Amino acid sequence: MKRKVIQIADSTQLISLPRKWAKKLNIKKGDEIEVVEDNDKLIISTKSSAIELMRTSLDITGFEEIIPRLLHSFYKNGFDEVELLFKDPKVISKIQKSLRDEMIGFEIVEQRPGSCLIKTIAGTNRNEYDSVLRRTFILLKLMFEGIVESLEKRDISQIQDLKLQELTNNKYTGFCRRVINKFGIRKDYPAIEYCIVEWLEKIADQAKYLCSFILESKENIKINKTTLNLYKRVLKLLNISYEVYYHFDLKKAKEGFLERKKIIREALPLFNKSESKRHIHYIVCITQIIADIIGFEYQLGIKNQKTSNLF
Repeated sequence: MKRKVIQIADSTQLISLPRKWAKKLNIKKGDEIEVVEDNDKLIISTKSSAIELMRTSLDITGFEEIIPRLLHSFYKNGFDEVELLFKDPKVISKIQKSLRDEMIGFEIVEQRPGSCLIKTIAGTNRNEYDSVLRRTFILLKLMFEGIVESLEKRDISQIQDLKLQELTNNKYTGFCRRVINKFGIRKDYPAIEYCIVEWLEKIADQAKYLCSFILESKENIKINKTTLNLYKRVLKLLNISYEVYYHFDLKKAKEGFLERKKIIREALPLFNKSESKRHIHYIVCITQIIADIIGFEYQLGIKNQKTSNLF
């Protein structure tokens, strides 16, 4: 549906509302409607069509071990209020830790014997999506740069701090997935966007596991030049992914796909060498995840641009 813009004086522009839509919702002169800016879109709604609060209640007795996963599911799916029922009062500390470490603006607001109520105390601002996602990319790049630098210097002093950055990544990616599920985003293909965010979290998970492995023994930070070079190329691949997402270029995406093949081809034979086996495992896993992200970025790129603009 198209509408012509009407110019009033120098600073005001108007468009008319579709008659059928306005009549259906009984919109009359003087009524207020809500207009939300969403980048290149305007979302127009009446108060009656505003997003309702999502509420739920769950008895978590017997599911104490998976409390973080349950809370993450509620958070990412856009729930605003969650009542948890339980028998063991000790679970409160686990709930509080999970909320504090990994969920932005989701907190316990009411606590009684056998139950607690969790609410969103700060509204989820969909306009923050782009800035939070960019911070996610940058955080991952810095995290991996720090790991590569530590491996090159054979210095574990910053590895523990790098490992903890995975929690921040969880906050960022959890927020982004909440926005996608609750509001949708400016992208026309939210499912692809969701997959990109999901895999960004998986990279941080693998980086955390790598940090844990390095901290197990001082010997684990001693790697040969071949393995170190592979890590540096994984970092390069991560940078390519960042560039392809924000400035799509088919040639750059192709470079990423080809680099992934080279890394895997050179890494797999090293599995036979016991001193490199665990490191090669992380190199292969992270490489494949990044390549999958570039694949999703490729899908977004070709959908959002005309073929003539791809090259």
